[in-house]
Amino acid sequence: MSIEYKFLSEKYIPEIRKAWHKAFANYHVDMSYLTIERMISRARMDRVDYNFSVGAFHNNEMCGFTINGIDKINNVLSAFDAGTGVIPEYRGKGIAGAMFDFVVPKLKIEGVQNFILEVIQENQAAINTYKKTGFSISRDFNCYKLNTNSFTNKIENLSDVIIKSIEKKDIENCLDFIEWDISWEYNIDAIKNIQEELIMDGAFVDGICVGFIVYYPTLEWIFILAVKEEFKHKNIDGLLLTQLINKVKSKVPLIKFNNILSDHEMCSTLEKYGFEIYTTQHEMVYSLNN
Repeated sequence: MSIEYKFLSEKYIPEIRKAWHKAFANYHVDMSYLTIERMISRARMDRVDYNFSVGAFHNNEMCGFTINGIDKINNVLSAFDAGTGVIPEYRGKGIAGAMFDFVVPKLKIEGVQNFILEVIQENQAAINTYKKTGFSISRDFNCYKLNTNSFTNKIENLSDVIIKSIEKKDIENCLDFIEWDISWEYNIDAIKNIQEELIMDGAFVDGICVGFIVYYPTLEWIFILAVKEEFKHKNIDGLLLTQLINKVKSKVPLIKFNNILSDHEMCSTLEKYGFEIYTTQHEMVYSLNN
């Protein structure tokens, strides 16, 4: 079987979506939500560069793809796998590995040092393949969901706390509230790319921001929930969640909060408010300096 590999451009988005839905039809997580509009928005969030993304074609039909973002993480130029898939009838033919091998030389020329991906922990076959390629597990994440209509642990108000909309510059001044490196899809660079689409609320005490929440209505995802250490005892996180859910619950039955470090106290905080784990992920990293 002759497979052609080539770099992509935005004109391939409809073909990518078609192949995406075939590739992820029986995936561990339902991906049917990914309309073209959401795919475009998510690509902006992931800093996707189609010049560094690859399509696999058989008889001019896309049978596989790897969509990659490019950005600096901790001042290191890195690539992120925003989605790799091979449609079922083409699996077992080494297409995913061939797409990776196809893009790596171009990434190295660009000066990219690390390649980052996330993989569902249940997907042991993929994990084994990545390890054989040279990827290593860097972090473990929990991914949570919450039924907005059954959210009962509400905190409607706190006497000395005011909730109001904030902007990206306000968040940049409060990044030290976050106690771990936020994963690729939810960090400040993602926020910069789609800030006009986000709901961003801050909690203020005496005019000073002491906590904030960032929510992405397009995908119904919470990006960040953070409270300054000395104010954590005041249930400000619960107030921010309550205000957000009151805004969206009439339209959104379920919201998600992904990629929380599995051993972080935020997990118990979310579970206290009724969030449930729906899947777990490994973050894996490959050094292109090898």
